[in-house]
Order: sequence, then C-alpha cells, then structure tokens
Amino acid sequence: MPNVYGSVAHFINVVLCEYSESYLDKIIEDIESSEEQNLMLFSRRLELPFQLEYLLYEVIKDSRNQDISFQQLILLLKASKASAEYQIKNQPSIHPVWTGPDVDRYISNQTYETVKVMLQHAKDEIFIVGYAFSFYDSSVLDLLEEIENAAHRGCRINIIVNRNEKNINQIFDNWSIDRHKLNVYKWDGEVKDYTSLHAKLIMVDQLKLLITSANFSLHGFHKNVETGVIIENHSSIRDIWLQYQSLLRNGHVVKVF
Repeated sequence: MPNVYGSVAHFINVVLCEYSESYLDKIIEDIESSEEQNLMLFSRRLELPFQLEYLLYEVIKDSRNQDISFQQLILLLKASKASAEYQIKNQPSIHPVWTGPDVDRYISNQTYETVKVMLQHAKDEIFIVGYAFSFYDSSVLDLLEEIENAAHRGCRINIIVNRNEKNINQIFDNWSIDRHKLNVYKWDGEVKDYTSLHAKLIMVDQLKLLITSANFSLHGFHKNVETGVIIENHSSIRDIWLQYQSLLRNGHVVKVF
C-alpha cells in the first residue's frame, strides 16, 4: 500500500523546488479553509498545474486509504513543509563568484555584492584573511562600515593580513569605532624566503565562506577579473577556520592589536 507520508513529502518537495514557498502556503491555506467534504473534488477546484493536481490527488487518495483524518492531513502537510524547508536551508551549497565584465552572465554572483550581503547578515563572527587591503574607494569603505556595524551587533571581528605594514595601517586608519572591537593579526613568516600570506577569504559565523582571488580593494571588487566560490553549510568551512587557528597557536600568525 502506498504510504501517505511519502506522498506528502514528494508533493511538498516538488512545490518548494519547482514553484515557491508562498505558493505552497497558499495551497495549504486553501485546503485548510475549505468546506468541501470531498477533497478529491476540491483538489480539482484549486486549478493547480497538472503535475501538482496529480500529486495532490495521490496524497488525498493515500490519506483516505490509510484513514488519515482531514485535520491530521493538514498537520502532516505543515510538518512536512517545515522539515523540507529546514533541509533545503541547511544543505551544503557551492556557487561561483565573479568580478569582471558583465557579459554572458554564466555567473550571477558578483564579488562585491556577495561580500556585502555576507557582512550584513553576520551574527557571531566575521573572519577575513587577505593579502592586500585598500580603502581609498568609497564602496570599499562601505564594506568596512558593514564590518563596524557587525561589531556593534556583537560580532567578533578577526582579520589576518600579510605582514606589510601598509595593510595594517590601512585598516587602522579607516576603522572609525573602538579598536577593542577589532582583532588584527599578521603573517609572521620568514622575510628572507619571500614567503607571504597570499590567501583571500571571508568567513561568516563558520557557516558561509567566500574563497576568492580578489584583494579587499577597488580593483579586486570592481576592476579586475577575479574568480571565487561561496560555500555554505559544509564541514570544510570549520576545517579552514581551525587551520588558521592552528597558525595562531603555533606562532605563524601574531596579533597586532
């Protein structure tokens, strides 16, 4: 016998993936407010796309075969919706990010806008690693202001830079709030070996990570051709965070302020 739980889950996933959450809410609301006792007939009156009408028909048929009451079916639809939304929200994802000419748009995520949204939604920590920082352009200063806003919200701000003093001065000279809300570290590698901290990444709450070729500058965000990826809800984000913490513990990265 077909399982009504499976039918409901399939129906919910199709609506969420191929239509929208608001459309699913409307369907459930219409079913819940219906005075139609015969749900088989009611499903046709919703004027759903053929695929959804068929899937909802299967849900109603399976619920009748398994003696699921009307109220139980409503609760089952709502519970399945909540479960599906949680899984979609928390499943790992990776998307390309781009700075460069606006041509065929194979990549829709722009580096600057991606960084800005990440900073605006930070709740606990902003972790930035960069080779070069430059705040001469107002748009880049706007990003620094978003970092300051996050600090006001209680976010811990950790920035690791290459040992170039110009980088450190750029950050300190343009930081406009209490410096105790900012933690800056520098790479302490051997100068004679020409080693450098060349990585560029931005991490938020250990949940979202942008790895990019772009420096934190006008050219990196707007002028150059730069490529990166944004990763969400993946264990590798935590691994990268821990790797940099190990650099700090072992003296390869030292605190400046």
